[in-house]
Amino acid sequence: MAGDGRWIEEDAPDLVGSDFVETPVPATPCKTQGPSTGRLVEVSGTWFRWSGWWAVSAGVGLILVAAVIWPAASVVALIRYGGRTDLALLARSIGVAVLIAALAVAAAVPGAWVVRRARAAGVALLAAPMLLPSYLAYTGWGVLRSPDTAVGRWLLRGDPGDANRLPVLAGQVLAVGGLVLWVWPLAAVILGWRLRQVEDSVFESLAVDSRSRWRAAWEVAVMCRGGAFAAGMMVAVLMLGSAIPLHLAQLDTYAIKIWRVLDQTPRDEIGRVWASAWPLIAVAGVCGSIVARRLLATDSERWADRGVDDRRVKSGLTMGAWPPWRVASATIWMMGVLAPVGLLVWSVRSWGGALRSMEISRGPMVSSALVAAVVGAAVIVTSIWMWWALAQRGKGKSGAWRMVNGLGGVVGGGVMLSVGLLPGVLVGMATARAWSGWQIGDSPVVVMLAHIARFGMVGVLVGWWLAATEGRWARDLRRMEVGEHFRGWWEAAIRPQVGLIAAGSLIAAMLSFHEIEATVLVQPASASGGSFAWQMLQWLHFARIDELAMGVLMVVGMGVGGLALTCLLLNPRNHAPAATSPVQNHPGVGNSEPFLG
Repeated sequence: MAGDGRWIEEDAPDLVGSDFVETPVPATPCKTQGPSTGRLVEVSGTWFRWSGWWAVSAGVGLILVAAVIWPAASVVALIRYGGRTDLALLARSIGVAVLIAALAVAAAVPGAWVVRRARAAGVALLAAPMLLPSYLAYTGWGVLRSPDTAVGRWLLRGDPGDANRLPVLAGQVLAVGGLVLWVWPLAAVILGWRLRQVEDSVFESLAVDSRSRWRAAWEVAVMCRGGAFAAGMMVAVLMLGSAIPLHLAQLDTYAIKIWRVLDQTPRDEIGRVWASAWPLIAVAGVCGSIVARRLLATDSERWADRGVDDRRVKSGLTMGAWPPWRVASATIWMMGVLAPVGLLVWSVRSWGGALRSMEISRGPMVSSALVAAVVGAAVIVTSIWMWWALAQRGKGKSGAWRMVNGLGGVVGGGVMLSVGLLPGVLVGMATARAWSGWQIGDSPVVVMLAHIARFGMVGVLVGWWLAATEGRWARDLRRMEVGEHFRGWWEAAIRPQVGLIAAGSLIAAMLSFHEIEATVLVQPASASGGSFAWQMLQWLHFARIDELAMGVLMVVGMGVGGLALTCLLLNPRNHAPAATSPVQNHPGVGNSEPFLG
């Protein structure tokens, strides 16, 4: 301890795995207590301290059983014979997914350099296209194909045979381009994370030795080729299950075929459809297992030692500060968000009719908002439990309870990651089949369960990030001062990071609000007042441009509001409360905000 009261790192004892941290303090009965009374007080005190974690664990267990395990078991019970696998269509689907992935990685390069120097709010702003509907770019830019525009007239030129083929081809190209403009932020975040691990000395050396910035950028790209491959694989897996824009553009893929067959198959016979979908299920399972092994199965303390939240991003020599990267990423971002919205506003012919359609949609919008709120609450519970479960895998951990929770965090997180990568139509149909004979069969509760299965992976990733970015000294001091029980975690760890947890919940809620694929297979159009997703799908199919434009504007407006609130929550100044415990007074506690610049 220095003379001015500052904590000196060399003076801090190594508390990881020490007996002091793990040894419980025995309860001392007062003089009026007998041995049995003292034991009762000790047991009740232990139960009270750990009851919060028991409640959170029970909540996550209930979520897994109701949203994942029971629907999966219901479908597996129906698989008695295999369905035919269309290998040609599967190969075509993989080709389309790889094409989208390659274009998305190329478009993500400028954004990756920006992510390397960005704060958490900046990363959330960059990822805004993925928080909005995947059909936004396709719908907005598709306005230019209208017959009363120059592009539309050009597409309709020539012989009738050519006129029927050229607009379809243009729509397919637009669907691929629209998905690229939607998914590129995912590749940018993965690439940017890889770039953050490159030492500043490497950039300094390249700045001296390389002839140009382009040459230096190429050499860095060669070093980060593993990150580029990982980004491309994640995008490709996600695109294998994407259906809406490709379905609207009549570009048949395996996921669209599964959707079409599921819609025509009785619920008691969907086992053969699931059997024929084994390639998509296998890809999602393998990818989810790899991500779980690389992220969740690694000791959370090792991530902190690796510098997952490394703050070596202030060097003026980093190429993320190069203006062309910022201009390029801003241009791509505007092409995926601002330009489609502007084109939709320009296409509206009757604002009165569009506003009247919104009055009719009030009930479905309220129903979808309620579902989104419940999904957000489930993600909060999942995030907190995942954080705590992964922290049980640290050094010096022992005991069956902690081992079970640590292993449960890896297995449960891997399952939710795999389910989140499945096509939404498979998740929706499994949930509908599992709960069809129950009283909640056509209620919003089933929609909630399907959406929790779809977006529960957000809570898994948020929980992993919280566990990986908690500083080593902060973790050791928290264990020494307040232990591992729920109240101690709440005071020392959860409260300083409540903004990040709430931001993850908000992201999942926004994704749930405009989810179409799982919703249309779970909830009939007229059940419980319908859903906003059903109305949007009908407007997309029948080209109701005015209503569609107004609906997209409503979704974008809610997304912009949610994004602004997310950025506010991710601001470190707004989610680090005043210190209320000796642990929080330490300079290493509550200062592990991600992507600090």
